[in-house]
Amino acid sequence: MTVPFEEYNKKSPLFCNFRVECNCEVKETKQLFIEEDQFSMDKPDLDVTGPETCRRGDTITTEASFTNPLPIALNGCTLDVKGSKIRNQPTVFIPRVEGHGKFTKQFDITPERAGERTINVVFNSPELENISGSLEIQVT
Repeated sequence: MTVPFEEYNKKSPLFCNFRVECNCEVKETKQLFIEEDQFSMDKPDLDVTGPETCRRGDTITTEASFTNPLPIALNGCTLDVKGSKIRNQPTVFIPRVEGHGKFTKQFDITPERAGERTINVVFNSPELENISGSLEIQVT
């Protein structure tokens, strides 16, 4: 069963979880058949790249990217960067990502402590929420 974007977009709930119900009667036997299935729409991964190692206090440039899987533009987007013991954890505002367009954004971060650090990055827009990815960096 194929459901076009124009139809499900009007009804897609938060986090893109769906439930499909089938209720029908078998013509020959008059028996009822009822079936239900639940599923979540796959979202793209946010690719986060950057150096594998750096020194404490160094400012490094990292990059987040993904391809918009929807045929419509994403508007009013944000990119949130978070990590333990990381300075410069920006929230970046992106006005628009075109339908089926490639999104790429560079940002700088500064690890403050030695050890393995994980940078978590989340892209959000009203049309497509919670596209996430991460990067592990060894800080010396």
